[in-house]
Amino acid sequence: MDVDSNNPRDAIARAKSRARSQAATNRLTDGVTDTTSRRKAERLTKLGQKKMNRMARQGEADRHQTVSLAKHLFSGKRGMGKTQRR
Repeated sequence: MDVDSNNPRDAIARAKSRARSQAATNRLTDGVTDTTSRRKAERLTKLGQKKMNRMARQGEADRHQTVSLAKHLFSGKRGMGKTQRR
């Protein structure tokens, strides 16, 4: 068995030496044969995707607001300002 080398140039050369295989049929024309119905289907897919893009929101992880100051570094240290609460 041949051992792969970690040289990135070898990997690039190997990737360029072999062409990607092509599908046996054109997948765009394979599903809907009529041109008018194909245009209508493409338009409907665009409309559906537009609604999804418009309703897209941040994920739950992106909404988290981090603490501005690290609590363990600033606890118990009073500034020059208010000393009413300790």
